[in-house]
Amino acid sequence: RSSDLDGTDLGKFLIVKYDKDCTQPTLIEGLTIQNAEHSSEGGGVFIRGNMTMNLCTITNCKTSSSGGGLYAKGDNADTPAIISNCIIELCSAGSSGGAAYLYQNAVMDGCIVRGCQGKYGAIRSHKAGVKVQNCVLHNNSATVDGWPDSGGIYNETGAEAYNLTVCNNYGAKYAGIHSEGKIYNSVFWGNRAEDGFTDPVNFISASSASSDNWADQGFDGESFASLTLSVNNTDAQGPNFKFPTTFVGIPKNAGEISAMRDRKSVV
Repeated sequence: RSSDLDGTDLGKFLIVKYDKDCTQPTLIEGLTIQNAEHSSEGGGVFIRGNMTMNLCTITNCKTSSSGGGLYAKGDNADTPAIISNCIIELCSAGSSGGAAYLYQNAVMDGCIVRGCQGKYGAIRSHKAGVKVQNCVLHNNSATVDGWPDSGGIYNETGAEAYNLTVCNNYGAKYAGIHSEGKIYNSVFWGNRAEDGFTDPVNFISASSASSDNWADQGFDGESFASLTLSVNNTDAQGPNFKFPTTFVGIPKNAGEISAMRDRKSVV
């Protein structure tokens, strides 16, 4: 298809603007970016401030560094890098952010992140000006050892997150989330740590002033409206998702990939 960018055997990312922010607003829309591989940041995409990626799919991209699907960095809070209404799937990183490394002044809105793996399976939100909102993160895995081993999202001090659904992710320790930054109105369910890890798998720092989050397990009741979601989806106290996957972590075969993709709406 004319809207596909295929990086098979090219050895580099397919969309790149890494030296400085764009001087004019720039829109990238409706593309499928696939099979790209790069040895530095951003397996498929490296975008800067004043750029927007909308309605794109990034699939099967990888890097030995950070940001298997994409790496985003803006210089100014007023003109961030924006990733909206995109799907990032089956991407991998040798370091941080199997799907995405949002370095600074970057916004991810309305995206689905699934089947990705790295030191932090789905997303690393690094600095101030980073926001992840209205996103679904499911069936990602932290496959590269590195504290806090979050399969879902590692949300650092200064970063913010809103209205997330984070479910069925795997990590050795904090499988759903580890957050020192602010996070509100989000749901964490079905995330699983390795056998023998005894802490709750969802950590949100009490000092972050976060609130109104729901989980089946977690630290610090002040950051959560409830820690009593049932592990059974359809229980009265369960999340009652419409189409949750029935496995945890990245898909292991073609059947699980198909099942993951068939979930038109997890919630």
